[in-house]
Amino acid sequence: MCEVTEWRYPQGFSLSRRCAIPRRTATEVLGVCLVAAVLTLPAAFCQERTKAKPTPSDAKKQVAPDPEPSATDEQSQVTAKITRWFDGKAAAVSLRFDDSNPTHILIAVPLLTQHQMVGTFLINPGRDGYKRHKDKWETEAIRGGHEFGNHTMHHRGAKDDEEADYEIGECSKFIWNLFPGKSKLLAFRSGGGTTWNIQKPWSHYNKKWHLVYDEHSLGVGTEGEGYVRSMPQFKERLDQALKSGLWVTFYYHQIGLEKGLGISEAFFREQVEHLRSRRDDLWFAGIAQAHKYQAERRAAKVSIRRLAERRLEIALAAGTDVALYDQALTMELAMTGTWRADRVKVADAQGRVLKTRTAQSEGRQVVRFEVPPVNGTMTVSGSESRR
Repeated sequence: MCEVTEWRYPQGFSLSRRCAIPRRTATEVLGVCLVAAVLTLPAAFCQERTKAKPTPSDAKKQVAPDPEPSATDEQSQVTAKITRWFDGKAAAVSLRFDDSNPTHILIAVPLLTQHQMVGTFLINPGRDGYKRHKDKWETEAIRGGHEFGNHTMHHRGAKDDEEADYEIGECSKFIWNLFPGKSKLLAFRSGGGTTWNIQKPWSHYNKKWHLVYDEHSLGVGTEGEGYVRSMPQFKERLDQALKSGLWVTFYYHQIGLEKGLGISEAFFREQVEHLRSRRDDLWFAGIAQAHKYQAERRAAKVSIRRLAERRLEIALAAGTDVALYDQALTMELAMTGTWRADRVKVADAQGRVLKTRTAQSEGRQVVRFEVPPVNGTMTVSGSESRR
């Protein structure tokens, strides 16, 4: 059995779900795995997930985002599509905070709440960092609309599958109890520096405890290979996400300690201010929230058919389970010809008029509105544009 450890990888290493080994030939790989079954590689290699995170150089190689599900009425040339991100934003940004550090509830939560931004806080409910500020976590953070994620109960790994099930499962149940009636999907990281001696694959725990992961995650710290350490670097990574239309996560440890994985409070505040200045282009989303939107969009199909002159039916075929995937999707109608965006009315299958808004996108008038991620139809009617 290969010991599953969270590795901080040196240059030239890659990570798999079962063991961490250098890039070598097949014969060498087999030998390394046999050795790894007996010996644990140095703890200095500890990292916060079981596959490599993109380094700054990796970020520049990110592929183009998925296409947006769409359909066009041939006669009117009206196009209906699900926007890549909520409200038609160019990119999605998640802010992740690990370890239940007291500075997260004392500094990050009030600041983000003040600016109506969402953070994802990966908590360890069994550790002192959470227990000392339990009341604040369970009132101020929740009231501010922030998202809690699973960082295990005690951030100590597991000696076997039974302990892994406890550390992960009890944390999930703890969070579910704080958010009754909500989707059980939770952002997850098993914790840097921890060792997991487990037989079952991570996919088992992901499925059982409804765990999801962020994408294109970039650490922000004073030291550490691959970490964002300055505002020019932060702005560059954000610009890359905007240019490519991707979802990026910036993650933090201690705020107020300018050392190691920590950062100064001034640096953190500067990042928040810069994010605020780009809010017209960015969707600030929790990790589970962004994951849900992306998965729903990828699984959805859109069709359109003409009912009558200036009357169309849009159909959405969802491919996800609404019990878990409950994030509203943004539908966008691109108007052309004699259709006027400000005179379009959209109604659901029960005849209820949906709230819409107009915007400009790629040189065209568009109408946007939200729809639940379920199978359904909408009727679109419009008035003639007078020129």
